[in-house]
Amino acid sequence: MEYNLPLFSKLFDNILKIVIYTLSNSSISQIRSRVIRLLSSYIDSNPLLLSQDIVKLCIIETLHDNFISVREEIVKLLGNHMIKQGLDVCNQYIDSILLKLNDPGVSVRKSVVNILKEILISFPKIPKYSSICLLLLERVSIPKEEESVKDAIYGLFRQAKAKFEEMNKSLRNKLFDTTKKKINDNKEKVDRLKKHEEK
Repeated sequence: MEYNLPLFSKLFDNILKIVIYTLSNSSISQIRSRVIRLLSSYIDSNPLLLSQDIVKLCIIETLHDNFISVREEIVKLLGNHMIKQGLDVCNQYIDSILLKLNDPGVSVRKSVVNILKEILISFPKIPKYSSICLLLLERVSIPKEEESVKDAIYGLFRQAKAKFEEMNKSLRNKLFDTTKKKINDNKEKVDRLKKHEEK
């Protein structure tokens, strides 16, 4: 069976426009939440969508939706694809995600903390690493912050610490093995030289 690729591409673009229009204009929060899941599946099939201006604008606007459930869904969408697609996408959206640490919805803040945990562990070289940690510490120091959010942040730092200790141990072992090999190689060279001199 042959496919008309230009026609299929046009159909895909038209459906995407309908999805974005519905997400921006539907007055029913349940519909907007379902449309976000549909948008996520579209991004799965075409990861480059996250870099398109029309999609970026839609996502940023949805992060400020009036309903907590909708904001939580779009935060989860972003987090999922930021981890999947790597540092470039993380850098595009990290500022928007960090702003949601101050979201009035507890479930949204917890989702953000879980995403930041994955980002810190997966991308230790992200430029905003120190800023992320500082913002999390500031959040946990707020007296009125929900205990569940504080627990999530404490858990994040515990897991990050364990991960880095594991990485450091691996690096130490690798360094030890490399040094040991160099010492053995040098010893063999010295032994060969001694044998040559004895002759």
